[in-house]
Amino acid sequence: MKIELENGKYTYIFNENTGVQEVLRYGEPWVEDLTGCNWSLAMAHEIQRLRKQEGYKEDFESECG
Repeated sequence: MKIELENGKYTYIFNENTGVQEVLRYGEPWVEDLTGCNWSLAMAHEIQRLRKQEGYKEDFESECG
């Protein structure tokens, strides 16, 4: 799952194969360690759900592998 916010300033990436979460700011690593951070994963799922509900045409499936 890949979610961009603030016109690409922030990018949240969740690799569903490995469970690794990553946050980028301007394309560079920003938050060091999200291991076990269920809050950020829950937030990402909620953003994804709301965007789908609102009819966003973005591709929510990413090639994280």
